[in-house]
Amino acid sequence: MILATAAGCSSAEESSDPWAAQIRDAKASAASDFERDVLNDDVISRAEYEEAMDRFVQCMNDSGLPTSKGVAGDFYNVSTSYPNGADTSGAVESECGQGTNGLIEVLYVSMTQNPENRPYNEVLAECFQRTGITKDGATRSDLDAAFEEDRLNEVVDVEAQGFTDCMSNPSH
Repeated sequence: MILATAAGCSSAEESSDPWAAQIRDAKASAASDFERDVLNDDVISRAEYEEAMDRFVQCMNDSGLPTSKGVAGDFYNVSTSYPNGADTSGAVESECGQGTNGLIEVLYVSMTQNPENRPYNEVLAECFQRTGITKDGATRSDLDAAFEEDRLNEVVDVEAQGFTDCMSNPSH
């Protein structure tokens, strides 16, 4: 009976984290000790995200592709010069991403933008409504239809600062 109770607690703990499955999958596919260390505690800190990005940029630079990291809202974007053409450089990008930022960046950004791991369009729609950039009193169902039909600009002021802010991080 005690064993069954302990197993039940373990399942409850695992299911309480909305990102548990994605973290478990990332741990299973981690390509470096760095990634395994970052994922070991099931949390990706800002410092770990920054280190992952720095490692990626360093690998790209070491491979002869001038790369820099710039701030884009709450996150980073990476700018790379491709002196030998994108065809050969894509392989370097892929290799550098493995073990550095490949798993960490996607999870960190997703977990930060959507801590509850809800459908992303739901989170965006709430942000649009919260910031008051929906047009003509667009309802939630109007926003859902606009996402489905790729006509968001008809129900949201895509030129508003709130749109940029929501797209950058809808959880703010």
